[in-house]
Amino acid sequence: MKVNPPLIERCAKGIPGEQTVLCGIKDVAKENGYSVHEAFAEHPVGMPVSAYRDGSGALQVVQRDGLCHALVTGSTGCGKSMRCLVNLLFNLDGRHSVIVSDIKGELYRCTAEYLKGVYGEDNVKYMDFICPEVSEALFNPIASIARAYRDAELFPGEEQRRRDEALSELKRLFDTLFPIRSEKDMNWDEGARGFIYGIAVGLFEDMLLTKEQEEKTGRRRVLPDQINFEAISEVFYSFEYSDEFHDHGFFSSREQDDRAWRYVRGIINDARSTRACYLQLVEGYLNTYSYPDIRTLTLADNFDTGTLGDTPQVLFLTYDITDERMRTFVNRYIIKSLDVLKKKAIGAGAPLNVPVLYLLDEFPTLQPDPIFSTIFSVGRGWNIFITAVVQDFTQLETTYSPGVAQQIRNNCDLTFFLGSNDVHTIRSVKEQIGRHIIPDPASYLRGEVRFIEEYVVSEDELMHRLVPGTAYVTISCHMPLKGEFALYYECPEYTKFQSAAVRQTAMIDFDDARYHYDVSWLKKPRRRRGFLND
Repeated sequence: MKVNPPLIERCAKGIPGEQTVLCGIKDVAKENGYSVHEAFAEHPVGMPVSAYRDGSGALQVVQRDGLCHALVTGSTGCGKSMRCLVNLLFNLDGRHSVIVSDIKGELYRCTAEYLKGVYGEDNVKYMDFICPEVSEALFNPIASIARAYRDAELFPGEEQRRRDEALSELKRLFDTLFPIRSEKDMNWDEGARGFIYGIAVGLFEDMLLTKEQEEKTGRRRVLPDQINFEAISEVFYSFEYSDEFHDHGFFSSREQDDRAWRYVRGIINDARSTRACYLQLVEGYLNTYSYPDIRTLTLADNFDTGTLGDTPQVLFLTYDITDERMRTFVNRYIIKSLDVLKKKAIGAGAPLNVPVLYLLDEFPTLQPDPIFSTIFSVGRGWNIFITAVVQDFTQLETTYSPGVAQQIRNNCDLTFFLGSNDVHTIRSVKEQIGRHIIPDPASYLRGEVRFIEEYVVSEDELMHRLVPGTAYVTISCHMPLKGEFALYYECPEYTKFQSAAVRQTAMIDFDDARYHYDVSWLKKPRRRRGFLND
């Protein structure tokens, strides 16, 4: 069949739907809802979707205006941190708060000096789970609950309800920190966990002691900041375990219907051998928090998360992802902070005055919790946003159920794909970018025009041909974008702010009596004595 050049030319230029739906950087920058600015120049609050050098060598940032939930996908080495997250942090201008899960402190070293110049020296802090003795912020998850329990008396008519709520929150905390280790013998673990809970409840009750009650019972009043894992351990190891259980008045001086008694009575009254088995399990649980780094980290609670919704601040959570104990505490802190901010917005009946953005690297390594899916679903209305970083969709679906994982993905208005070897992820991204209808070149040879439908981006392109730094970006209600992110180490505009050292003197006096519970009234502590010894 004779080729018809005019027909081919007409098809190539004028047929609707023939052009790709994939935008370039310059194309998307012309649309409403986007802005383009040189690095560090004044700009609206937003999320960078590209950072590249223009023809003159200037570093240009293309951003989607306004905050939103985002999902960053990329396997190890694709540049999730040193390309995407770094550019996002250098795009901050002090108008909203940020909490960054910063594995090994890399992001802090790169951006802290810049952020301190923007937010102010006192508004950029790090909570160091690797080296807690020099951490600027410490986290005692019990202290805030204890304060809520004590301060319930400030609300006449609501005291009991508020204290019940505080104890329920304490129970949820201990359920997280002291998980059931054997599904076959759950009763043993539940009993041991209940014993620890009973000690904590006893300390809570002792916050309310009057002088007269102190003299009558022999117990001592305790402050909320003194109730930590160190105090619970001190109390536990002060007891004597022989044929009979001797608590030196910690439990036995209380009324028999006190809550603290109810949680420990069964174990204390058990046969000697049974009691010993329970107490050995208690010791195993407490040993997790007896390491010096954990004890230091949980000694005090000196950062009010609620202030993030009032004053723009940046908090880095530095931790070792391979340390399960530390990962548990990071997870607990993130969940606690989200809950505090959520309740603050609900209590005010309005979004937070200052938006709060969470940058959660290696999001699937955090223990799943219903609050994450809640924030992804309705957090926008509270001015709370999450940018979750994952290696691939399979990793996300392993942590959450496929349905919940899909819900999280659906609620992310902005998604970045920087590369992956996971076939499931590749195919999902290909589908998400979409298809287009183009003329079939083979039909030209027959002197006719037929159309075919094909994917805009092939699996081969996504898996094997992605240039480092290239990002496929999908944005709700807009065409997908093929952008790029400059590498931090190749940007002198960024590297000039790098800190050689981030360690500094801790902001807390660890000898401060406010954080230490005096157990001397419990007679002479007998530490770690064998539970079956006389």
